[in-house]
Amino acid sequence: MNLFDTDICWVYITDDGRRRRILFCTDDERDALLRPRLERGERLVYRRRFDNTFDALAHKLMLQSLSASTIDCLIRRYRKLTSDEIISIV
Repeated sequence: MNLFDTDICWVYITDDGRRRRILFCTDDERDALLRPRLERGERLVYRRRFDNTFDALAHKLMLQSLSASTIDCLIRRYRKLTSDEIISIV
């Protein structure tokens, strides 16, 4: 079952200095969802690509249940990939 036109999905974490937001989007929605947040000063601190919707949504739910220190560890681990993504969006 395909919920979207494309199976490529993304999970992002943005940070505005006060709180982090965990976002899910399809490949088609990426620019529309992320660009306004980055223009408002939110920083993209984590991103991960998935080839199917179910895995992406499961990852988002898992991130929402993790502690802040565990999320910090994931952010550090994926920092290089995330910085490359920022360059391609902006």
